[in-house]
Amino acid sequence: MINISMGKFSDASQRTPKTSCKTFKNRDVYVAKSSYLKHIDELGLFASREFQKGDVIQEYKGKIISDEQADMKKSGRKYMFDVHYNNKVVHVIDAAICSKSSAARYVNSTLTIDDINKNSEFIQYNLKIYLVATKYIPPNHEIISFYGRHTLAVLHQK
Repeated sequence: MINISMGKFSDASQRTPKTSCKTFKNRDVYVAKSSYLKHIDELGLFASREFQKGDVIQEYKGKIISDEQADMKKSGRKYMFDVHYNNKVVHVIDAAICSKSSAARYVNSTLTIDDINKNSEFIQYNLKIYLVATKYIPPNHEIISFYGRHTLAVLHQK
């Protein structure tokens, strides 16, 4: 696990906009056509600047909903992150609505945790989710993560 001080989390939260869309761009990240998912017309999140291993890229923001509310949306359970405490889901961050989410919602996933393209990971600190660089990411490179063990099920939802 990457050891990050609260200062970096706090800084990332402060510089993460509360809204994002397909044309989002700021000094840290921007949204563009994915180079990782070339075979389909998908968007991805790209670095506007370089990130070093351990840098907090952005907070994953969205509407806070209950686990029960998230279960009701299961057929469209995209852009959601469970937040845990004592091995229980305490709430879900629903980033499905652009006006209530951060650009971190556009990070694409590898199919396995050890994919060589993976250059970031989502980690929970307190009751928030952060996107953290796991290796050096140069400017204009797509930020790729692994969503977790349920990735294939989420990607194949109809």
